[in-house]
Amino acid sequence: MAYIRVVVIEDCPPTLEGLRVILAREADITVVGEACSGREGLHLVGELAPDVVLLDVNLPDMDGLVVLRRLREAYPEVRVLMVSAYLDAKNVCGALLDGATGYVYKDERLQELGKLVRRVARGEQLWTKEQVAQARHWQEVEDKLGRLTGREREVLGLVAQGKGNQAIASLLSLTKHTVEYHLSNILRKLKVASRLEAALWVKEHRLEERLGDEEGESTRKN
Repeated sequence: MAYIRVVVIEDCPPTLEGLRVILAREADITVVGEACSGREGLHLVGELAPDVVLLDVNLPDMDGLVVLRRLREAYPEVRVLMVSAYLDAKNVCGALLDGATGYVYKDERLQELGKLVRRVARGEQLWTKEQVAQARHWQEVEDKLGRLTGREREVLGLVAQGKGNQAIASLLSLTKHTVEYHLSNILRKLKVASRLEAALWVKEHRLEERLGDEEGESTRKN
């Protein structure tokens, strides 16, 4: 019998035990390695050459999506199935865009895990049309955010906090005219018509924490 070789990268002992028990029921699947951190998991995959990796999003030493990207770069032939308790758009879409074969929510589909591992090993994609559409939308958000300079991100972050142009100018040591110039560029790049729409765009996509000072740009003259 040809076994499907699996490496599990999971830092939660009860979840790891649950995955082990579920997969032990499958005659054609064998867990060849287990890791509780991203670095250990990357090492095991290189050493054991599994067919499928079950990868948690939340790991103690690095983001699971970072591990995913490194796996796809170093071992493109290995299929990666994300297994997580987090269903937020950022993680799901990030996993799809970074090359995972699917994303399983721990509390819903683990009893189907054997069937899913077989599908993944065959090269099937487990993504739904809704997830693909969501990922495309998230990529558009990232593209728009990437067009903004560090200073424009700062201005946008303050706009999202409800600050007026004069207040933003004082906080960033700029002239009001310069703030208006940055705001005009922001509206154009985000393809929105007003500062209110720009603020709503930030809040809708929960980007507040990503709009602060970047690489010291707040200290540069504009």
